[in-house]
Amino acid sequence: MHNSTIFQLKARAMLCTSLTVLLAACGGGSGTDATQTDAQLLARRHYWQQTTTTSPTTSTSTTTSPTTSTSTTTSPTTSTSTTTSPTTTTSTTTSSTTTPVATSTKNYYVATTGSDSNPGTQAAPFKTIKKAASVATAGYIVHVADGTYNEQVTTNSSGTASAYITYVSDNKWGAKIVSPGTGTTAAWQNNGDYVAILGFDVTGGGAVGINHSGSGDIASYNHVHNIPAVGCTGYGGAGIGFDNYNGKSGFLADSNVVNDIGPLGTTCFRVQGIYPSIPNGTVSNNIIYRVVGYAINTGHNSYTSKIVNNTMFGNGNPSLDGGGIVITANDFATQSHGFIVANNIIYDNQGIGVHEEGSQGANTYTNNLIYGNNTNWGNLGSSHTSDVAAAPQFVNYIRTGGGNYRLGSTSPAIGKGSTSYAPSTDFDAAIRSTTVNDLGAYKY
Repeated sequence: MHNSTIFQLKARAMLCTSLTVLLAACGGGSGTDATQTDAQLLARRHYWQQTTTTSPTTSTSTTTSPTTSTSTTTSPTTSTSTTTSPTTTTSTTTSSTTTPVATSTKNYYVATTGSDSNPGTQAAPFKTIKKAASVATAGYIVHVADGTYNEQVTTNSSGTASAYITYVSDNKWGAKIVSPGTGTTAAWQNNGDYVAILGFDVTGGGAVGINHSGSGDIASYNHVHNIPAVGCTGYGGAGIGFDNYNGKSGFLADSNVVNDIGPLGTTCFRVQGIYPSIPNGTVSNNIIYRVVGYAINTGHNSYTSKIVNNTMFGNGNPSLDGGGIVITANDFATQSHGFIVANNIIYDNQGIGVHEEGSQGANTYTNNLIYGNNTNWGNLGSSHTSDVAAAPQFVNYIRTGGGNYRLGSTSPAIGKGSTSYAPSTDFDAAIRSTTVNDLGAYKY
């Protein structure tokens, strides 16, 4: 099966899963790939692992594949894949067999060869994502063909919990968003609720890669990289952010690759890898490295969320600020509490492995590999249990990217995870065991 077909099948399956919709609600019945319902596609999500090999063997980059997980609280859990470095090349080996792609009855198409005066059909696509976003409504899928889109994308329309607006790169990382924005801008600013951004390569000159400001939004399978956030202003910055604090809830960041974020080599601490600032979401299966601040930083109005099965290394700055994960105080009335931090690999970061700042309620820290950081455990108001204090023994560890961050055969991370908190699949969409779980983004 061709990579683009597998990716779209998996993207459809992920949407069904991430919305915590029951299989019955997603559809049923039988049919060919072209007519399959989301329920059937969900059952086939493991097909990605069976037909593609994605080994991060590129210059200062990491190759990843989409995966999914489910939020324990209100809404999606996403997955994203990315590979990045100041100069990167991505290598992916896939099967060449093609199969008809399952599609929605509501579709718009975008291609660099199109025109915004076109109707946005497959035969006559739009030229810009901006144009597609101006007409897409709940339930639409916007298919973006391979190519470089030199646009600062803003999407404002909302989907619904049962009918997302979905923007999908036809081939994972094939559609490249290169934002001309500078200063505090985001390469892709989404202001709508229930919007999914899947499989894009995102970079630009501003402070944020993908910024979601709605409820129930998803960022998965993306590669977000080389976001400079010049000047380290009070605005801060992030690879992927979820940032509207006024009653918004639910998010998913899953299976993304996030790297080279912020003014590297400086003492800036305000720029993060993934920065959820709203409650009730999940950060899972991501690979995060070379971030000047923390790989994952929660803040503002964030609580009752899961941070599980991520792999992070080489983050932080020379002042030893930043590092792996920080749970920060809530700026609003509700005290930060209810975080589950489990099954992560937090290794070789400048700064702190896991840390709490400000007033905290009870949080859960369990089954994490934390080793080789300048300080492994910072200030915590809750205890940490079932830790692994040893090097993860990746297949090929390169701190600056371009290695293979799967677990080697003798890795102490194998079988040491909690099945209670693990997402159902890993970074490669391989099904995780329900009886034994491995640490990090990849199952062994």
